[in-house]
Amino acid sequence: MAELRLTYIHATEEELQQLRHEGFAVWLLNYVLEEIRVGLELNDYGAQLKRLAYLRFLGELYNYEHVDSSVIFETL
Repeated sequence: MAELRLTYIHATEEELQQLRHEGFAVWLLNYVLEEIRVGLELNDYGAQLKRLAYLRFLGELYNYEHVDSSVIFETL
Protein backbone atom coordinates (compact mmCIF):
# COMPACT_ATOMS: atom_id res chain seq x y z
CA MET A 1 0.00 0.00 0.00
CA ALA A 2 2.89 2.36 0.71
CA GLU A 3 4.18 1.96 -2.84
CA LEU A 4 0.75 2.92 -4.16
CA ARG A 5 0.78 6.19 -2.23
CA LEU A 6 4.25 7.07 -3.48
CA THR A 7 3.23 6.60 -7.11
CA TYR A 8 0.89 9.59 -6.90
CA ILE A 9 3.69 12.05 -6.08
CA HIS A 10 4.40 12.61 -9.78
CA ALA A 11 0.73 13.33 -10.51
CA THR A 12 0.58 15.84 -7.66
CA GLU A 13 3.63 17.63 -9.03
CA GLU A 14 2.02 17.93 -12.46
CA GLU A 15 -1.03 19.52 -10.87
CA LEU A 16 1.20 21.97 -9.01
CA GLN A 17 2.90 22.83 -12.30
CA GLN A 18 -0.49 23.66 -13.79
CA LEU A 19 -1.52 25.81 -10.83
CA ARG A 20 1.44 28.18 -11.07
CA HIS A 21 0.04 30.14 -8.17
CA GLU A 22 3.05 31.67 -6.45
CA GLY A 23 1.52 31.87 -2.97
CA PHE A 24 0.48 28.24 -2.92
CA ALA A 25 3.77 26.98 -4.34
CA VAL A 26 5.78 28.89 -1.72
CA TRP A 27 3.52 27.66 1.08
CA LEU A 28 3.79 24.06 -0.13
CA LEU A 29 7.59 24.23 -0.41
CA ASN A 30 7.88 25.70 3.10
CA TYR A 31 5.58 23.00 4.47
CA VAL A 32 7.55 20.17 2.84
CA LEU A 33 10.91 21.56 4.00
CA GLU A 34 9.61 22.04 7.56
CA GLU A 35 8.21 18.50 7.70
CA ILE A 36 11.54 17.09 6.52
CA ARG A 37 13.44 19.14 9.10
CA VAL A 38 11.15 18.14 11.97
CA GLY A 39 11.23 14.52 10.86
CA LEU A 40 15.02 14.48 10.90
CA GLU A 41 15.14 16.11 14.34
CA LEU A 42 12.65 13.71 15.92
CA ASN A 43 14.05 10.62 14.17
CA ASP A 44 10.79 8.73 14.72
CA TYR A 45 10.98 5.25 13.23
CA GLY A 46 7.24 5.20 12.46
CA ALA A 47 7.46 8.37 10.38
CA GLN A 48 10.25 7.23 8.05
CA LEU A 49 7.91 6.41 5.17
CA LYS A 50 6.26 9.81 5.46
CA ARG A 51 9.67 11.51 5.48
CA LEU A 52 10.71 9.47 2.44
CA ALA A 53 7.58 10.62 0.60
CA TYR A 54 8.41 14.26 1.42
CA LEU A 55 11.96 13.78 0.14
CA ARG A 56 10.72 12.20 -3.08
CA PHE A 57 8.28 15.07 -3.53
CA LEU A 58 11.12 17.53 -2.98
CA GLY A 59 13.00 15.70 -5.73
CA GLU A 60 10.02 16.08 -8.04
CA LEU A 61 9.88 19.80 -7.26
CA TYR A 62 13.54 19.98 -8.29
CA ASN A 63 12.86 18.04 -11.51
CA TYR A 64 10.13 20.51 -12.46
CA GLU A 65 12.47 23.42 -11.61
CA HIS A 66 10.41 24.74 -8.69
CA VAL A 67 13.43 24.62 -6.39
CA ASP A 68 17.12 25.21 -6.92
CA SER A 69 19.82 22.65 -6.20
CA SER A 70 21.02 24.77 -3.25
CA VAL A 71 17.70 24.05 -1.47
CA ILE A 72 18.25 20.31 -1.94
CA PHE A 73 21.79 20.43 -0.58
CA GLU A 74 20.80 22.59 2.42
CA THR A 75 17.98 20.20 3.28
CA LEU A 76 20.12 17.08 3.09
